[in-house]
Amino acid sequence: MNERTWYSGTPEPDRFKANDAGQALLVSLGSPGAVPAVQPVRTAQFRWQQRVQDIRVTSDLQALVDSLAQAEANDVLDLTVTGEVDLADHARLQAALGAAEARVRCLRRDSSTLRLAPTAEDIASLHADGYLGEVIQELRDESLAAADADSEPARRSQDALAILTGLLAERGSHPAGGAAA
Repeated sequence: MNERTWYSGTPEPDRFKANDAGQALLVSLGSPGAVPAVQPVRTAQFRWQQRVQDIRVTSDLQALVDSLAQAEANDVLDLTVTGEVDLADHARLQAALGAAEARVRCLRRDSSTLRLAPTAEDIASLHADGYLGEVIQELRDESLAAADADSEPARRSQDALAILTGLLAERGSHPAGGAAA
């Protein structure tokens, strides 16, 4: 491009690639043969945003929760969440994702590498006694002892632990004898 050749992009983005989409150009000519004055003018209705959030501490999660709370109806979000969370932070994350998903135009999310690491207190709060408690503890130990957290056995232990603790946590949030909504 040069001072006389411009590409305005498209009036509305249709993907996450940054290629000057979502704008038009306002071109002014001072006189015949003069160099045009070009000003990009935003025309896009939707804001396309990609984000990768690694959660290592609670403040990382809080930053993501705050960011999701700021998302608006015309946002199109592609979110990848990595790292590790305990049960309380996992519940906060799911609530924030659910609220954002209901509010934004589109939320594509990938948390396949987010590791659920319930603490001993988390497991105790689930009141999983007997065999179920032993299974949860064994799954937790396997997932923590794995040399490679992304190995197939470690992933299976993580997935099983997430399912079991998630179901128990959900069960604990409903009154005894009550049905889940």
